[in-house]
Amino acid sequence: MNVVVFGASGATGRELLRQGAEHGHRITAFVRNPAALDAGYRSLQIVQGSVQVRSAVENAIVGQQAVICVLGSRTLLRRDPAIVVGVHNIITAMELCGIHRFVYLSSDSVHVSLKRSNPLRRLLLSVILHNPTADHELNERMIQESHLEWTIVRPPRLTNGQRTGRYQSGEHVKSSGFVPQISRTDLAEFMLKHLADNSFVRKAVELTNVLRIDDLRTIKGLSEGSGPLQLYSPTKVRCALQREPPRRNLLDGVSASTLLRLARLKADHR
Repeated sequence: MNVVVFGASGATGRELLRQGAEHGHRITAFVRNPAALDAGYRSLQIVQGSVQVRSAVENAIVGQQAVICVLGSRTLLRRDPAIVVGVHNIITAMELCGIHRFVYLSSDSVHVSLKRSNPLRRLLLSVILHNPTADHELNERMIQESHLEWTIVRPPRLTNGQRTGRYQSGEHVKSSGFVPQISRTDLAEFMLKHLADNSFVRKAVELTNVLRIDDLRTIKGLSEGSGPLQLYSPTKVRCALQREPPRRNLLDGVSASTLLRLARLKADHR
């Protein structure tokens, strides 16, 4: 499939380029500065331009079969009109060029998703991410009012973890943790997979990671017959699975029995 990625030089964009090429897609990377891409990505088709320039956006979209937008704000301190203008230009160019499939990266900090989160997280994100969230909500409204075959993806906190293929997805996903998260590799996998999947066309989908009981049992002290369950935080579980050094987390001290109950939540294993 011919796919153009806007915001390709960011962390999520680079992962989309890498996995897209692996899966045989013909990827076009739209970037302001090609030098921002590592040398390994420069064998792909690269279009230099600004999303604020309608003609540059149209030139990149012509001949494509799908568009992915992972544009990100450069600061949390103020609104970023360039992102909003860019998304408007992308929508307009797609409709003019007859390109229908559009996957947009938003955030679960938008009000309709955040209202189902825990009170403390609602408070923190509404303050810290107020400006980018306002841009996402405006962009979502423009997309939803368009004639495109769109999918809006609302992930929680993004990490640089490994691809697991284990995450929950749906229009209303109940988080399995106080601080939900998903790796950029899993996010990119989901976005690319649903380019040709109609499950979430004209829908907003939420994502979050999920732990399986089999994974938890690989952690020392959690296997059956090992005696009383010890205390393991989600951070320690993740570090053990990925062999990373542990880092402090707000959830340290959550009991293993609680983790086991969370792991039994129904999930889409993709």
